Amino acid sequence: MAHPRLGRAFALGCSSQTTLGRYRAFSSTASRPKALVPKFTPTSSPELDGLLQKFRNKLFIPAWLPYHDKRAMYKQSKAQELLNNPVVVNVGTEDEVDNYTLRPMHIADAPSNSELARVVRLLKTEEDWQNLIPFLTGLHSSKRIVTPHTTEMLIRRAGELGMEAIVLQAIAQSRRTGLFMRNADFPRAMLFAIRQKAEKANFKGPDVHLALGQAKELVRLLNSPEHTNPVAEKDPKRLPSIIGMLLELKAAYAMDTFGGRDEDQGVRSYADKLINTWPLEKFTVPSEWPTANWRLRTYVPLWHGMHLALQVEEVKAQQNLRQALERQRDELAKVIESCVQTVDQHRQDVTNTVTWTRSLLRT
Repeated sequence: MAHPRLGRAFALGCSSQTTLGRYRAFSSTASRPKALVPKFTPTSSPELDGLLQKFRNKLFIPAWLPYHDKRAMYKQSKAQELLNNPVVVNVGTEDEVDNYTLRPMHIADAPSNSELARVVRLLKTEEDWQNLIPFLTGLHSSKRIVTPHTTEMLIRRAGELGMEAIVLQAIAQSRRTGLFMRNADFPRAMLFAIRQKAEKANFKGPDVHLALGQAKELVRLLNSPEHTNPVAEKDPKRLPSIIGMLLELKAAYAMDTFGGRDEDQGVRSYADKLINTWPLEKFTVPSEWPTANWRLRTYVPLWHGMHLALQVEEVKAQQNLRQALERQRDELAKVIESCVQTVDQHRQDVTNTVTWTRSLLRT
């Protein structure tokens, strides 16, 4: 049985069956992609360059090789024969040759999950991040699973470094990259990353418009079947915590651009959806400080979205909607304060979440 790190090999075939010691090139057919294995461009870090090449040489290429080449590499009884008679295969195309020498390999040689997470941590410059889509494509093609923790870390880093647009591109190409948004934690983290741009600008100016545009693009993608959770109650686009961040950006844009007027009724639309979907999520106070600290990243933007929406003229004028928003906002404020107390009580010295929360609740 193939080791899970290697995934299932694709039966690509080759131009001819040869003995060891010969050159072997994949045949070119209309159904094959131009490049068989993702390539990477130079990065800002020698360590990152080395890790990307390790993934390519010890995971991506072996997973793409036809069965007989894979067998020659991993079958111990063939190791010496392969060393004595090296086989070179072209894992590129006829127009762009990319030679790879088959070498004896053990399944444990494949990069570990910790090395995968290390790649994410090393992404810093825009040039580094240009390698993200090829990297995710290689992982997905080789059937390597990216853990939810690493996926969320990737999205958070993108937000911190202003690279969320590249992650949006990866989501748009999810059938190639494997970056699906069915798990609500992922689009929630993505929207938080997007809204940071607007928050850093005090929810004013062109960054609000840019963040709103990116948020709308994410929502458009969430409507695709591949990003839809089959359980309706867990579908991300139906959850108030996600709708709340959209409401926050839309209301901020209305306040900044139109003086508090809801020009296209978008604020009211999001507010209505928020109230109608509110029962789908439970807003509780975790007893453990790390969980409470994390929940604040969900609760505070939701509260702030309702707070901003209540300043929009059309929402203020609609009594039922206004009262419903005020009720949910005030209830959530109590939950937020309890979460803050939990975090403050246990680890006030290791997180700035409390300060951040109080700063937004004062706006």
